[in-house]
Amino acid sequence: MRVFNAMRLTTQTELPNIFVSKYRRRNAWTIMERDKLRLDFEGGKRIKVIAYELGRSQTAVNKYISRVGLKRNRKKSSQPGSHLPYS
Repeated sequence: MRVFNAMRLTTQTELPNIFVSKYRRRNAWTIMERDKLRLDFEGGKRIKVIAYELGRSQTAVNKYISRVGLKRNRKKSSQPGSHLPYS
């Protein structure tokens, strides 16, 4: 007769990792955070300020921006050639 050893099965190496993701998600981005980040970033606000307002690190904000593929909206001049110094 085999004896069931519950302590042996509860160690981390013995448990199958079918429910645990390789990458741990501590603080998933909420919908409100994503919307605020998108609006602020496209509006031209600095990443340092966005990170402070969201309570996240600059690295986390940069990673999310690159993962989603956000681009800054660049304001175009109303007149063609206005960027030239002597026009």
